[in-house]
Amino acid sequence: MNTRANRRIAEEEIDDGGVPPQGVQGGQSPLGVQENEVSVVPPNMTNGEISEDFLSLALAMTTQANRDVIPRVIDIESIVASRLRDFTRMNHCTFLGSKVDEDPQNFIEEVFKIVDAMGVTPMKKAELISYQLKDVAQVWFEKWRDERPIVSDPMGWGVFKTTFLDRFFPLELREKKLVEFMNLRQENISVKEYSLKFTEHSKYSPTLVENSRARMNKCVMGISGLVKEECRTAMLHHDMDIFSLMVYAHQLEETKLRKMNRDMKRARPDEQNQSRSMKRFYKQDSSMVNNDRVSNHKPKRGNGGGSTFERTRCATWGK
Repeated sequence: MNTRANRRIAEEEIDDGGVPPQGVQGGQSPLGVQENEVSVVPPNMTNGEISEDFLSLALAMTTQANRDVIPRVIDIESIVASRLRDFTRMNHCTFLGSKVDEDPQNFIEEVFKIVDAMGVTPMKKAELISYQLKDVAQVWFEKWRDERPIVSDPMGWGVFKTTFLDRFFPLELREKKLVEFMNLRQENISVKEYSLKFTEHSKYSPTLVENSRARMNKCVMGISGLVKEECRTAMLHHDMDIFSLMVYAHQLEETKLRKMNRDMKRARPDEQNQSRSMKRFYKQDSSMVNNDRVSNHKPKRGNGGGSTFERTRCATWGK
């Protein structure tokens, strides 16, 4: 029976032109039953017309993509310009390279604080800082930038800082600053002034003050003997740092100096009283001496009660 059924199906397929009958699939309704049916008749198009349509579609997509990219480029340019304006407003520190009293290390540190707070990339940091170079420094930077090899490392912050300091703050000057820091002593200045000098000179010798303990040791070595012992004891506290130590030394110095001034003021009245007593004593003694002299010079009467002073007689008088 299966053989006969298969043969009958094959004959029906031959009658339908070799296309098997299509049944209704899923939940679809027959074509004759569907509502709002629109018959679509594809137009007859040549291969050339199809290629032109594809080219037009590609051109339209490219135009739309460019419209999306151009605002982004404009936004980036506006951001860079805004950052440059903010940097020039915040930073008034310039470096000429032609003045003797200029501090290259201080210039690098000050401008780095600003560009680091702006959150720019290392490349932008070096670019922004270069705008603050004037005169000799600007000429040097432009020459160095143009002569850099193409295959060299990008001009980031690290490369710029190293090259800049090698040019304007050579090793000889750095060693001189290091010696000044090693020989720094308080001597005749206050603890506050000493702490300011210590902080200023410490940036030239980072290896000597690489940690908190080393900074405190170096600070106490040059501090005055008036507060040195107390500072050494304060260093033993585990939570002590260089800034707390300097504040403690400053307060301790002021306390001791006030005490010394009070003691000196107390000693002055005693000295004055003593000097007054000595003056009175000397006056009394001198008056006693004068009285003695006067009493000794009183006329002594002899047998006739005459004076002990002999009157000088003139050679021609009394004859």
